[in-house]
Amino acid sequence: MRIGLKTNREEMRRIIDSDILKQQGYDVDCIFDMNTELWGTTYKGIEIVSPFEAVKRYKSGAIDKIVLPGATVKHALNDRYLEEQLDFGVSKNDILYSSIEWWNVPDEETVPFMGVDDYNYLDYLEFHTNDHCNLNCKHCNNYSNLVDGEVYTDYEQFSKDVARLKELVGHVHLIRILGGEPLLNKDTYRFVKLMRETYPYSEIRIVTNGTLIDKVDDRLIQTMKECNVIFDISAYPVMFDRIDGIAAMLKDRGVKFIIGWIASKFRPPLIGEYGYPMTTVDCNCIHLRNGNLARCPIVQYLDYYNAAHGTNYNGDDGIIDLYDNDLTFNMLWKRLNSSFDLCNRCGFWREDIPGENWCVGR
Repeated sequence: MRIGLKTNREEMRRIIDSDILKQQGYDVDCIFDMNTELWGTTYKGIEIVSPFEAVKRYKSGAIDKIVLPGATVKHALNDRYLEEQLDFGVSKNDILYSSIEWWNVPDEETVPFMGVDDYNYLDYLEFHTNDHCNLNCKHCNNYSNLVDGEVYTDYEQFSKDVARLKELVGHVHLIRILGGEPLLNKDTYRFVKLMRETYPYSEIRIVTNGTLIDKVDDRLIQTMKECNVIFDISAYPVMFDRIDGIAAMLKDRGVKFIIGWIASKFRPPLIGEYGYPMTTVDCNCIHLRNGNLARCPIVQYLDYYNAAHGTNYNGDDGIIDLYDNDLTFNMLWKRLNSSFDLCNRCGFWREDIPGENWCVGR
């Protein structure tokens, strides 16, 4: 089967470098790229051509299938690539995506490509191990500052929810384990193991404010090392003078970490009045809670907001029931990319609302 590869990126060159594809009956005809400086050049004897030339070859029968990156770029970018090919007149049945399994286990038994209707990857997923936090940040967009007492995620129910999610979503590029403060949960290591077993090729991070890192027990540290999980530290002002010491300690313990965010400015996640009408959703905080997915945590934790403020906001139109028997990945993806009513009250991304300096309070 003769194939044309989209983009001259490293991951597509890796396909050419593999002898396994030839053993499986694939022969690369060309690479096509929008970079005009590459047109007419070659990579290991394979021509790099324009997308227009690739379409000509497809329509002439010289190319049987078009291969898009799939496993290695964001879903939205693959959607754009797909739309381009359909606009060019390529049949949907002749478009393939590279699979994450092949990228990680490139052998004769691994299927290298999947059809458009089988592509079921998400860019991102987050969830709580517990809702409460040891900080009390005003305008927390997960409403952890409004939680009274200790509220832990039920591990057994969560395990069922993740198993159901896996039936719909084959791979997630980035998984972030949140709270609240996840280091308050002594069983966070169990959530780490579960996610690594379920999604072996995902990047997994534990998002923490860092205040408890020097008290983390060896069980979590060892699990993080075994599962290749990193700390994603949000640097709040209360921690600015401790960050360097924490970094040195983590390096000594052989734990990977990043400083993901300097948390100095906050906007209210929900505003009382309607802002501007949102018809598309470009934020990416897909959140799992109690068998439901939503594009953002704001609607997942409205129970805390309503109880604290005496409001009755309803975010049901933004919540997707994973246990809906009719739910498919394509339906899920469409819902996740559709705005809902409370999007129009979102203050988190409103550039016209000045951010407040970090402070405590409800």
